[in-house]
Amino acid sequence: MLAEKLVELNKIRAVSLNHSIMELLVAKHLFDQGYENVDIEVKIDDLLIADVVGYKEAKVVVEIETGFVPAEYASEPNSYLRARLASKIARYSFYADVFILAFPTYYIPPIPKILLQRPHDRDPMILRDLKSLVDKYYKNPPIDYEYLTKAYLHKLYMLDIDEGVVKELSPEELNEFYNIARNISILSDKNNYEHTKTYY
Repeated sequence: MLAEKLVELNKIRAVSLNHSIMELLVAKHLFDQGYENVDIEVKIDDLLIADVVGYKEAKVVVEIETGFVPAEYASEPNSYLRARLASKIARYSFYADVFILAFPTYYIPPIPKILLQRPHDRDPMILRDLKSLVDKYYKNPPIDYEYLTKAYLHKLYMLDIDEGVVKELSPEELNEFYNIARNISILSDKNNYEHTKTYY
């Protein structure tokens, strides 16, 4: 049933084949975890369509990110992706009891570090800076500051598409990976490092 739905969406170019495969992998994982009424491409408000939704005592919403950057932002991909991820986490988690971000193993999402923290641990000044970054790319509609203060990422799914395997990560585990990346100088440029202390 889900596969047939994706085939139809693919025919009208509403969803790409690559994205469809990842949605099916996530949906299967939710089924295996005991979730019910799992569906794909679900409208959750007037503007938002969630990639995968399921229910097990609570509503889980899963969004898949692959790192796509529009041509107009080709010269500033990191800033665009940080803003995109912040916007997505804030907007979609508002409609979920459990919000999960999924990504393929060949992509490491540059999630703003402050959103890996629990809401009550976040610095309001950094949140305001993050809102300014999001507003630079998403003005229609602009993000509500309250969404950023309440945004919560419960876990992450790392998708091994070749093997059909989903690996679950906590926000703390991803944050630990970011710290390791800094220590081995993946982010060695001083200016970039100063910027990532706030956002990455």
